[in-house]
Amino acid sequence: LNYSQSLAALTTNAVRGRDSVNNVEQITVKNPQPGNWNVNVFGYDIPAGPQPYVLVYYFEPRGITLTYPQGGEHFNAGQTERVRWDANDINSPITLEYSADNGVNWNLISNTIPSDDRWFDWSPPATLATGEMYMRISRGTETDTTDAAFTVYNQVQNVMVDTACPNQFHLTWDAVPDATSYTIYQLGAKYMDSIGTSNTVGYTLTNGVNLTGTFYYAVRAIIAGNGAQGRISTAYKKVPGEINCGDDLINLRTSIPYKQLYVCAPLNNIPVTMTVKNQSLTGSIISNIPVFFAVNGTTVASETIAGPIQVGDSVVYTFSTLANLPGIGNYQIRSRCSYQFDGFDQNDTTSTFISVVNVAQVPAPLVQNFEGAFVPTNWNRVNTDSLIPWQKTFTFSGATTGNTHAAYMDFYNYPNKGAIDVLETPVVDLTAVTADSVIMTFDVSYANRGTKNDGLRLMMSDDCGQTWQATPYSKSGATLASTVSSNTIFSPTIQGEWRTETVDLTGYKGEKLLFHFEGINDNGNNLYLDNINIMLKGDPVGFSEKTTQQFVIYPNPSDGKYVLRSKMDQSGDLFYSIKDLNGKTILKNRLSLHAGTTHSAIDITYLPSGIYVLQLFDGEKTQNIRLTKN
Repeated sequence: LNYSQSLAALTTNAVRGRDSVNNVEQITVKNPQPGNWNVNVFGYDIPAGPQPYVLVYYFEPRGITLTYPQGGEHFNAGQTERVRWDANDINSPITLEYSADNGVNWNLISNTIPSDDRWFDWSPPATLATGEMYMRISRGTETDTTDAAFTVYNQVQNVMVDTACPNQFHLTWDAVPDATSYTIYQLGAKYMDSIGTSNTVGYTLTNGVNLTGTFYYAVRAIIAGNGAQGRISTAYKKVPGEINCGDDLINLRTSIPYKQLYVCAPLNNIPVTMTVKNQSLTGSIISNIPVFFAVNGTTVASETIAGPIQVGDSVVYTFSTLANLPGIGNYQIRSRCSYQFDGFDQNDTTSTFISVVNVAQVPAPLVQNFEGAFVPTNWNRVNTDSLIPWQKTFTFSGATTGNTHAAYMDFYNYPNKGAIDVLETPVVDLTAVTADSVIMTFDVSYANRGTKNDGLRLMMSDDCGQTWQATPYSKSGATLASTVSSNTIFSPTIQGEWRTETVDLTGYKGEKLLFHFEGINDNGNNLYLDNINIMLKGDPVGFSEKTTQQFVIYPNPSDGKYVLRSKMDQSGDLFYSIKDLNGKTILKNRLSLHAGTTHSAIDITYLPSGIYVLQLFDGEKTQNIRLTKN
């Protein structure tokens, strides 16, 4: 140790070296080798001799022992804990791991801990919630594990007495995620003793309470399924006196219809609702309650709930003033009740949040064949139960060709019956469309299983997702099926197992439309969706391509998005394929066209830049068009 008279020297760790200051010295030898060892002792400053001395030695066997935690402890999720162990230093790094399921699976914390360290500061993941926690430390073949399970879980916060009357206290606290119950503690003669349990975030005490004494309370969160028991909360001190023993209005919640809106939706008509409860312990019936709401701290509305509200009753009040959100961003909607005789204002305010996000808007025509990335650019999927969403898969046969990719719903392995999963298009802009008609087509492949009734429904919004309306397309079970029923997992292998569906959107020219393809699960068989096209029939006003050619592609060159202008004498199928310059077919598809002029989208944005060949076949003749992709 450095004994110089400075803070830096006195706080520096010891290093190996000769000690000529102290009359007691410790000498250590790492990894001593077998054999005879001689110890020579020399006095440094002996004024007279001989000088007696004592030599003590011992051997440290190789090994490593975890000393904390050992089992039964309560770690706070997300809060740093110092893990400790005993070991001898043999120049081998130390590995630390944890298991949240009684040692079945292990997760690495670090495998590079220096061999001479004897502790490690570790923060359990904030989402960890288990009473089946074990920790393991190892170094080569040496290992040690906690002797018993311990808990990692959240600690209850903000315990408080919100009501204190002569014969009754009410205790409240913040909810802990996933807690199935709470244990309530009160300081007894010596310890914090358990006095009850609650399945909510409140507890009423009627035994032994008074307004002259001092009381201490604490709460612990419990998960029954895996035995998690959070650390007991910081104790709350209830001092003598009455708390909120008169009138008390509680603002239970602030509500709005949406958690997220697209920026193109109407943002100036968001209804705000608050729920107010009369929790007066004196029996007061409360009327004429001033209420307010604010957006990001700016008060928007000041109104009055006429009432009356009986004791124990609650009222749901919708403000007549609507919230106005200026654009993209995150917003806090906060409501407050302000009754002049309310003796406890800490429960008068609640809030909720809403995000306004951007959304892509694309002009018609539109095409999506799911050959690129999934979810496709500008598309979205909604999977509310976090189980099985819309996915991309390979099939041996598409509707118009052999091997292809398609979007599909794995209903066969989907246990959550009734779940609705959404595949959402970008906003399709029809405001500038002057063509005669707008047609959506898409290909479906499905084989029903027994009496199961999986469904596919097309929903549409003309206000950017604020409200939704049904389209004529909604099929399920045998109606949805495009081939014979099957009790095994279905995947299309021939073109005949697909069917093309058509929805007329002509009545929505001039609108901006958002579409939801909703898969409705009945745990039946797999559903496949491909080749979603929105086509325009008839030349738009001002179309500059004056030609008698049957097929015209524009713009060309482009970024991979083209419009195919087709002139058909009669309704029928147009088959097209994309080939590279070596003649290799990259994509095949089919368009169901009406007689007259139709504008259809072709999208190869997922292919590299270069030259490609668009080959068209109308059933009689073939035409090749050179495509340039920038």
